[in-house]
Amino acid sequence: PGGIFTTVPELLLKIRSSFREDATESEESLIDYYTACDLLILDDLGAEKTSEFAITTLYLILDRRIREDRQMIITTNLTPTEIEQTFGARIASRMASMENIKITMPDYRKKRG
Repeated sequence: PGGIFTTVPELLLKIRSSFREDATESEESLIDYYTACDLLILDDLGAEKTSEFAITTLYLILDRRIREDRQMIITTNLTPTEIEQTFGARIASRMASMENIKITMPDYRKKRG
C-alpha cells in the first residue's frame, strides 16, 4: 500500500485480532503490512493501554521502518521523557532519532459543541 493513517489503538486492535481462532491474517503478516507501506502515520501514541504486547509490537514496526528508511509520522501528546517512561528506552531512542516538530495549538475537539 502507498500510505496508511491509523491511530495507535486501532493498529494494536487490528494486530491483536489476529490472535482469534477465526482470524484470516497472522500477526506477522499485519506487522509486515504496517512495516512495508510507503508512509505510515500513527496518530495518538500514548492513547492506548500500555502493555508488553503494545511495546513489543510498536518497537518491531518502528525499528523495521527506520532500518528500511521508510517514512513515518507519529503524533503524540507525550513529552520525550514520558515516551521513555511509558514505552521504554528503545522506542524513545528510535523516536529521538527522528525529526521532532512541536505544534502548540488548542484542542479542536474542545471547540465542538
